[in-house]
Amino acid sequence: MQRDCTLDLQSALALQARNDGDMDGLGTEEATMDDNTLNDLTSLPNALVIKLDERNEHILALSEEQRGFNREQVHIMLDLKP
Repeated sequence: MQRDCTLDLQSALALQARNDGDMDGLGTEEATMDDNTLNDLTSLPNALVIKLDERNEHILALSEEQRGFNREQVHIMLDLKP
């Protein structure tokens, strides 16, 4: 017979808190995140958002340049029409 060893998050935090000497079992210290960890976790997504914004601005500029070129081509084609 195989024993199921899975725990839900609340049970796991309570168990960890009891093991660390937190007798109320709430695990509040373990459930909080220090500032360095939070900064590490948020810095990469923030950098990616900034990079995407820069690329979007560049793509929009290229798109506007292409539209200008297309307008010029339309005028040239109209002038060449008999």
